[in-house]
Amino acid sequence: MANRPPARAMPVSAAFPAASLVLCATLTLAAAFSPVPASAQAEATTGVVRGTVRDPAGAPVVGAVVLIEHRETGFRTTVET
Repeated sequence: MANRPPARAMPVSAAFPAASLVLCATLTLAAAFSPVPASAQAEATTGVVRGTVRDPAGAPVVGAVVLIEHRETGFRTTVET
């Protein structure tokens, strides 16, 4: 057997730079478009409701009481226009 220097392992990124870039891009896109919902959406605690209460003729109704209810949690609140 001839005297040879020990073989050195070459990093995958050096051997296949384009493949590493494609793999990184693929994993990034897979994570970005994953069907798993973002947890921040489930933890949202505020919202905005805007609108105008109108009578059948289309005029704004002053002093109308509006009930807002979150059906999933049972939270209810009222506001007066």
